[in-house]
Amino acid sequence: MKDGASDNIYIQKILKGDKNAFAFVVNKYKQMVFSVSIRILRNREDAEESAQDTFIKVYSCMNDYNGKASFSTWLYRIAYTTAISKLRKRKTEIKTERIDDEYIENEEPDFVNSSLNSLEAEEQRKYIDIALDKLDENESLLLTLFYLDGMSVGEISEITGLSRSNIKVILYRSRKKLFIILKKLLKEEINILV
Repeated sequence: MKDGASDNIYIQKILKGDKNAFAFVVNKYKQMVFSVSIRILRNREDAEESAQDTFIKVYSCMNDYNGKASFSTWLYRIAYTTAISKLRKRKTEIKTERIDDEYIENEEPDFVNSSLNSLEAEEQRKYIDIALDKLDENESLLLTLFYLDGMSVGEISEITGLSRSNIKVILYRSRKKLFIILKKLLKEEINILV
C-alpha cells in the first residue's frame, strides 16, 4: 500500500474520532516535524514545543485537509509556519555566518569535497550540521528539505510559499555559503590535528 493511500485511511479514521489513528500519524511523522522545527528554531526545547503545537493544529484542522497536496506536504507546511511563527515571537538574534556574494562566486568546493570524503559518514554529518547551523534559518531549512530530505523544488514551494525560481536561487547561494563554511571548519580541524 502506498504511503499516501495509508495516510488517507488514517485521515478518514481520525475524522471519525479514532484517537489511535491520530497517535499512529503522530508517531509516523514526529521525527519529520521535529526536524523542520529544530532546523528553524535551533533550540531543542522550542522545537519540541513547536512540534507539539504543529500536531495540535493538525488535529484541529484535519477537516481542512483537501487532498490537493500529499498529507506529508500539508503537514510540512503546518510545521514550517508554526516554527516560523515561534521564531518571530522569540525575537532573539540567531548568529549567522555573513558571507559576501563576491566571495561566493570565487570559491571552489574541491578542498571541501576531498576533506569530507576522507571523513566517516558520522563525522561528515557532524560538520554539515555545524555548517547548516551557521546559515540563516531559511537557507538551512531549504538545503535540508532539498538535499537531506529529498524533496522536490515544487514540494518545497508548497511548504514555504516561496516561488520555485526563488527557491532555486536560495539553494544555489546557500550551497555556496555552506561550502565556504565547511572549508573554514575543515581547515580549522586540520590545523588542530597538525
